[in-house]
Amino acid sequence: MSKDYYKILGVEKNATEGEVNKAYRRKALEHHPDRNPGDEEAAAKFKECAEAFEILSDPNKRQEYDQFGSISASRGHSSFHTNPFEIFENIFGDVFEERRPQRGADMHQEVHISLEEAFQGCKRIVTSCSHVACEPCEGTGVAKWEPCKACGGSGRLQQQKGPFSISITCTRCHGRGKMPVVLCDKCDGSGKVACKAKEHTIDFPPGVEHGTYVRLHGQGEMADNGYVGDLIVSVAIDPHIFYERDGQDLFCILPIPYSQAILGHQIELPLLSGKMCNVKIPPGVTSGSVLRVSGVGMPVQVDRMRREIPYGDLLVRIEIQQPDNPSEKYLDLVKKLCDLDDNEIYGRIQQLESCISEMCKQE
Repeated sequence: MSKDYYKILGVEKNATEGEVNKAYRRKALEHHPDRNPGDEEAAAKFKECAEAFEILSDPNKRQEYDQFGSISASRGHSSFHTNPFEIFENIFGDVFEERRPQRGADMHQEVHISLEEAFQGCKRIVTSCSHVACEPCEGTGVAKWEPCKACGGSGRLQQQKGPFSISITCTRCHGRGKMPVVLCDKCDGSGKVACKAKEHTIDFPPGVEHGTYVRLHGQGEMADNGYVGDLIVSVAIDPHIFYERDGQDLFCILPIPYSQAILGHQIELPLLSGKMCNVKIPPGVTSGSVLRVSGVGMPVQVDRMRREIPYGDLLVRIEIQQPDNPSEKYLDLVKKLCDLDDNEIYGRIQQLESCISEMCKQE
């Protein structure tokens, strides 16, 4: 009769990989031979737990077991072939292994600001919630230890090499001199717990650009037995209804009627600072012309020692518009204007046509 691996580990058939891993850790500690010296039943259960874990932690083996109720050697698998102590040490290696400190992962956040806020500078409060070392187990994931029976708690083993006695690191406890007995309930053996949310106030200077980021050191995720990463906050500037930004310059499109293009005009544009700016449209301006107003663009970020903050420019592109539904009076005036155009413009066109005809005759 096939073994019920789910029952052996005490998990449901729909248990996740993490739940299988957690169940094995607890069962393996409970039945480990070092905790139950001379107990053959505990040793057998320890081996069964390792066997169940090997099958249920492997997606292919688990699928075959769920389908057929066993793992057949005829389908390329043996029922169990791994040393149960090797599985135990692979799972608990993070408890025993002395690792070099490593930097934790960085956390990333994006804050959105308006173009007006980018012009004036603004503050934002961001909230972070990372993991920190579990206090009860001091980040080890183990609530209770016992001296290692292999080395007597010294962490060293004596080996005889001919006439010499050599001291080596204990292979069972990896030099710690102790073995885990009970996993920490607060962190479920992970050694880390989520900390309370922290608020950070970030001051963005005037002229801050899209994609600029601020790095808050030590506010990221904690690495296992290592250092804490950083919190990186990047800026995204939302599109503006009228202005576009090009570096430190501002750009806008200004539609004007044909009459203002012919006669010239002055118009006031609202700036991001809240002030108004006079833009002088010269007589005879053509559609597509770009007018430049100096010193009213975005602030240029400079060294803090400089008192005056220079600004970019405002670039205004002219677009000559025509009315969508002109009135009869407007059309009458256009017809009169057309007569003047015939005399002023079409006469020049006729001169151009004459020149082209003469050039064709010469060929």
